[in-house]
Amino acid sequence: MLATPARYYNRRLLALSLPHRRPGSHGARAGRLGAHAGERLGRPPEALGYAFQLYAVAGSSSLPWLERLRQPTLVLAGDRDPSVPLRNARSLAERIPGAILHVVSGGGHLFLLDEPESVIETIGTFLDDD
Repeated sequence: MLATPARYYNRRLLALSLPHRRPGSHGARAGRLGAHAGERLGRPPEALGYAFQLYAVAGSSSLPWLERLRQPTLVLAGDRDPSVPLRNARSLAERIPGAILHVVSGGGHLFLLDEPESVIETIGTFLDDD
């Protein structure tokens, strides 16, 4: 269910998939679509673009180059993300020199959309830091 774009073409499939993609969202648990999800129904992804995204996720890795990054980096992750395990964020933060890892407790895959207040202060502090 999480790998198919069918949820963006069918309101019922989208509602059924939300608790799996957004476990940190109260609206998803209640079966409400929310503004972002509703907008996706009006502008679903193109099949080819979605296929390329799945291909990139399955077969691409930036691990060999992460140690070369020199810009300040903030890695954000939800600890209840069913799509991207928390260990991926930890791996990124460990490999990028000086990276800061911030874990959103109870955050799902879309915590930036569902609960932006959970990271606003962290992002602001990071961006204001010299």
